[in-house]
Amino acid sequence: NQRLRDAYPFNDSFNSMEVATADRRFEQLIERRERLIERSRFGILALNGASTIGLLSSYQGLRSPVGADPRSALVFFAIGMMLALLSIFFETNFVGSRAAHMFGHLSRLRRMRATLDDHYTEASEKRFGEQLRELRDLSERDSPTKIVLDDSKDGLPNDFAYSRLALVTLNLAGGAWIGGVLALLFALRS
Repeated sequence: NQRLRDAYPFNDSFNSMEVATADRRFEQLIERRERLIERSRFGILALNGASTIGLLSSYQGLRSPVGADPRSALVFFAIGMMLALLSIFFETNFVGSRAAHMFGHLSRLRRMRATLDDHYTEASEKRFGEQLRELRDLSERDSPTKIVLDDSKDGLPNDFAYSRLALVTLNLAGGAWIGGVLALLFALRS
């Protein structure tokens, strides 16, 4: 008995490649989310947190004999910690959303793979046609979460896409640390 994949060899091999690619991309997105959370937490958060602790430990010494008021620097460091946490939050939501959409795409590809493994019957051919139409309709839909597997901005694969909001807040958190250092230097200078 002939299998549906034998009747559609091009679709069978294309689907095999797509399933393998989608599996790898899904795993990469999950791993990336974990790495980003860890790196962000120990990067900007640690920098702003350590600066805050260091400033608080010498707060009284700075105020009395030197006459400097480091409160503005403390505010910058606290804002930097909050922005770093917001960046982690935004990136986690972004990557989580991308992973959810990739999981949906992967599920459709796996269903198609199971249909191609099915015996060649009129019902399986009809089901396969419906699955192809569903994939085509999804790829034609305009959506901010549309998965375009081979086309992306800036020439980067979509696996390396990033959340602009998370990137902006992370940069602002780094800028807040710089602002805190400058505020401390200004307070010491006056």
